[in-house]
Order: sequence, then structure tokens, then C-alpha cells
Amino acid sequence: MDACNAKSAESSVMSKSPVVTDTTPIVHCCTMIQGRVVMEAARDADLKSAFYQVSQDLQLHPVKHVATLVQSTSRLHVFQVALPQLAFSHEYLMHGILALSALHLAYRCPGRRNEYTLMATYHEQIALGEFRAALSQVTQDNCHALLALGALLAIMPFASTASQRSLIPIIPSMDEIAQSFHLIQGIKNILQSPSAIGIVQNGPLGPLLRCGSPVAPGTLGGAFAESLDKLEHLNNGGIVCKSMPADHIACKGAIAGLRQTYALIRAEDVVREFAVWTWPSLVPARFLDLIRQRHPMALVILAHFGVLSNLFVNSWFLRGWGACVLQGVVGELDAAGLGMRRWVDEPIRWLRQGVSL
Repeated sequence: MDACNAKSAESSVMSKSPVVTDTTPIVHCCTMIQGRVVMEAARDADLKSAFYQVSQDLQLHPVKHVATLVQSTSRLHVFQVALPQLAFSHEYLMHGILALSALHLAYRCPGRRNEYTLMATYHEQIALGEFRAALSQVTQDNCHALLALGALLAIMPFASTASQRSLIPIIPSMDEIAQSFHLIQGIKNILQSPSAIGIVQNGPLGPLLRCGSPVAPGTLGGAFAESLDKLEHLNNGGIVCKSMPADHIACKGAIAGLRQTYALIRAEDVVREFAVWTWPSLVPARFLDLIRQRHPMALVILAHFGVLSNLFVNSWFLRGWGACVLQGVVGELDAAGLGMRRWVDEPIRWLRQGVSL
């Protein structure tokens, strides 16, 4: 029995999940790690009691919680089989799984959010420390586990506010958004490291990375493609970026990345939740600086990404995030008072009317 009843959408997905033939090793590994957690917390009786209860919850179905990251049943086996096998060989990945599992429990059980968040923080800190150390030497043996953990760590900032966001809008700051995108770019660096090139896509995580041929960006029509044309014209006009060629180039690259991402989303065999989030890995590093600086052109481009995220991603940890980003962008543009607010009117209309892109 789970600590809390699952939400109906997640229950529907999980009821169709393939059965893991033998979860004994992964549960045993969780039990050993969680046992150490309780022992280390024994200095404080109240903390020990809380950790013990949460540990029991996490030991029940650690893989099930992480499997909620994707709503494509054809790829659930990656989370239910391949990921646990990697975690059994790489303990830092197991800590990442336990951290995200605790955040999922916090989302499902708001009344115990503080307990689960405490446990999530504990495991995340261990995973992050070991992740940084391992990144100094990416090998053919650890590249799969590092990629998996990198993805989990990139998700956690969103997952940590999911339970609150389901009740009230939590507007992320531009600094927080840029930092999250920076983590995603770190995942790309793992994929492109000499030891991992060509190996990861053919490895246990390959099904999550492979997809059908994307639609050629130049052949895409519709409201979103037309809006990107307008953004490109605005950027090329030099009104916003003025005499800063580096800013113009960064925004141009971000718009091109949105075209690529939209084309990938429209491919036939693709996990849309993942396809949408290729965009942060495609934007120039300078563009992240522009987000931090509340650059008007960068914010308008970011608003368009927020719409894509809101329309095509329904995973529990990102549900409603795109709409919150758009709300944050509107606030920043209104505060700047440069007349750029009108450039996000169309994305706002798409969200309000549920326009299919």
C-alpha cells in the first residue's frame, strides 16, 4: 500500500505499466541506503522518527515514483528496468532516484510535504556531491548513470515546487529559470563527451533519446511558426538588441532552437515531454545571461517556450510551470515598460483558449 492514494492521471498510466520481473535487488539496495539514513539521523530522536517513516514509504515502490516522469507507456521499461539496473551499480544514481521519489510523495501527500522534502534534500545533496566528483572522468561505464542522474537533478527544482504549484501559481524567478537551463546544458555536455558519443544512444537509455525524423523546420506552418517569423523579424530589426551583436546572435540562436524543438515535437515517434525540453540545450550560453538580465527580447522568446511546455508537457513535476513562466515574463516586461508586452499577447491567448499548436 502506498503512503498516499495516487492521483487519477498517474494511476491510469501506472496501471498500464509493464511488470518488472524482479525488483528484489533494487528494493534491497534502497533498504540498505535508507537504513544508513536512519542511523545517521539517530542523533535527533524526532528527526530519526520522521526519517524512519519516510524511509519506509520510499522503500515500497522507488521505481514506480520515477516512472511517472514519462507518460509514454512504450518507454516505461527504461524507468522500470534499465534505470534500476544502473542505480544498483552506481549508488549516486540511487540517491537521485530516492530524492525524486520523495518529491513525488510530497506532491501526492501535501500534508506530509515537509517530511518528504527533508528526505529529498538529504538524498539530493549526496547525489549532487558524488555527481560533481564523477563528472571529472566520464567513461563508457558511467556515462549512462551520469546522464540519468543529470536528468533527475535538472528535474528536481521543478519537482520541489510542484506540490505548491498545484494549489497556487509559483512564479519562478528569471535567475531560477536560467539556472535550470544551465543544468540541462550540462546534460548535453555529458552526451557530447568523447567517452559517451555514440554510446549513450545505443545504451539502456537510448529509447528515450531516439525518435522519428523531425519535420523540416522550414515546412512547418501554423500560428506558432508564424509567431517565430515575427520574432525573427523583430530581432533582425535591431530595435531591441540595439548595438549589441552578441545579444542579437544569442536571440537568433534561441529562436532557431525553438524552430528545431517545434519540428521535433511534430515528429511521429517522440516523447513530447522530453522533446520540448531539448530547447534549453540548444540555446547559446549567452542567452541564459540575457534571461538573468531580464533582456526584453530574451523574455519574449522565453514566453514562447513556456507555451510549448504548458501545451505539450503534462508530467506532474512540470504541470502548470509554463503558464507560471509566462506570468513571470509578463510581470518583468510590464516593469520594464519598453512596449514589449504586446509581443506576448498571442502566447497568452493560446494558453487561455487552449489553442492546438
